[in-house]
Amino acid sequence: MTLANGPALDDEELVPGVEDMQVQLGIDTDADGSVNSYLNPGSPAIAGARIVAVRLWLRLRAEQAELGFTDNATYDYAGRKVEPADGLRRLVVSTTIQLRNRSTT
Repeated sequence: MTLANGPALDDEELVPGVEDMQVQLGIDTDADGSVNSYLNPGSPAIAGARIVAVRLWLRLRAEQAELGFTDNATYDYAGRKVEPADGLRRLVVSTTIQLRNRSTT
């Protein structure tokens, strides 16, 4: 998003083909250094929580529709389900990153 005249927010594409990005934060509730649960960034439980990992998902898609192809797949990730039913090929990739160099306070 970029700030435009008005003021208004405009979508700005950073990387072609990235259709969606989702993030969840792994919190440690018992101070053992391991993730006890993953939460969405807006969750009230994150306030004051010890974040020890981050999960990321990218839903990627072709830039042009493919003649004769219909994407009938269901993409189920990060607590959401997407059923596009169009002619664009897609792929969901994910990774989990452990945060090891964070402050202990």
